[in-house]
Amino acid sequence: MKKVRRVLITLFVTTSVFATSVFAAPTVGEITQQKNQAESEMKSLQSEMTTLMTEMNLIEQQLIEKGEAIIAATEQLEEAKENEERQHESMMKRIVTMYENGNDSFLTAVLESRNIADFFQRIENVQVLHEYDRGELKKFVETKKEVEELKITLESEQEDLKQLRTQLSSKKATLTSKINEKKNQISGFENQLQEAARKAAEEAAAKRREEEAQKNEQVVVGGNSSSGGGRDYTGTGDRTVGDAIVAAARTYIGVWYVWGGNGYNGIDCSGLTKAAHKAVGITIDRWSGHQAIGGKEINGLANALPGDIICYPGHVAIYIGNYRVIHAPTEGQKVKEASVYMGGTMEITTIRRYW
Repeated sequence: MKKVRRVLITLFVTTSVFATSVFAAPTVGEITQQKNQAESEMKSLQSEMTTLMTEMNLIEQQLIEKGEAIIAATEQLEEAKENEERQHESMMKRIVTMYENGNDSFLTAVLESRNIADFFQRIENVQVLHEYDRGELKKFVETKKEVEELKITLESEQEDLKQLRTQLSSKKATLTSKINEKKNQISGFENQLQEAARKAAEEAAAKRREEEAQKNEQVVVGGNSSSGGGRDYTGTGDRTVGDAIVAAARTYIGVWYVWGGNGYNGIDCSGLTKAAHKAVGITIDRWSGHQAIGGKEINGLANALPGDIICYPGHVAIYIGNYRVIHAPTEGQKVKEASVYMGGTMEITTIRRYW
């Protein structure tokens, strides 16, 4: 009985652990990875859409050109038909005129001719006129046939283009649906990241309050309020707060740089550092110049910790460790990770800590 009880307890514990693993909420890193994957897939779909639209524009242009060519061919065909009918009518009139009199025409040619050479010349002129009429009529008939064939070919090509345009339109609708689906998916990941950052901030703030209550004292992190930008902040140096700041900053990776931006629709460098601190309940100044003189100054990168603000001339970034930062670079770029040295293009002016 005891053996059975142990087996049941073991099974219950194993099942509970398994269930906890299966239903465990995804981490910030996992959500970020899924979001990046979805953004990469959407970028690929958008690239495919660009290629498709280029092809559709080309088909549209070809359809216009084919339509113009068909109109021109139709006009040529009408003209060829008119020429054929006019030549046929003219020829028939001459034939009737010549052959109604029959022998009289030849008799006149004989009687009025001055000599035998003149006689043969007159007869030959009549023959030449017949040959000319037949040649002209044949030419107009052939021209009409060529134009008819051209029009048929153009109409067939136009129909092929229409079918291709229909296929491309269907493909466009499918791509549009997929892109919208990816946008919704990315939006969902962003909401999850914001929620994760909020929870991390709440946990960090709660832990900080607990420690402060235990110590029953406040550590004032020196600022320089007399300079116009600094403030005095209460901090404990709790690394979990710095890690929460980094987690909040990560949720903005991929957001476009926008001057004066403060959110996921666009953000600038000091807007990013301010938003990341705000997520953990710390308020700092908005301007990068003020951020560079507030908080606690950290002596060199060797002493920097994740969550610190790395300051450059006119620029700020969140330190994430291993000589890497998260920052909003400049217009035309997105929030991203980068080397703390910025490729040697900007010198670090100071490092500030507000937590």
